[in-house]
Amino acid sequence: MLPDRPAIFAPESGIFKAYVDQGDLLKKDQLIGVISDLDNEEICSIKCPFQNAVVHEMMPRRVVYKGDRIFQLAIVGEPTGFASTT
Repeated sequence: MLPDRPAIFAPESGIFKAYVDQGDLLKKDQLIGVISDLDNEEICSIKCPFQNAVVHEMMPRRVVYKGDRIFQLAIVGEPTGFASTT
């Protein structure tokens, strides 16, 4: 993993459901998914730990185990000023 592409791992085992999609811009503490049990009772919520991150990869709705990678993010930095406007 690259430092500018941090991953989010499942904190618990259960059924993972994402609330965001690939390419979405995320803000710090935004709810991005949940893990529930077979009765659809929420076990835990998953929030974005970073400011200005983009969903690079994500897992589809599925059974996950504690420690499974469920999101791969890309951190969006400040503009560098190197882009030409002409």
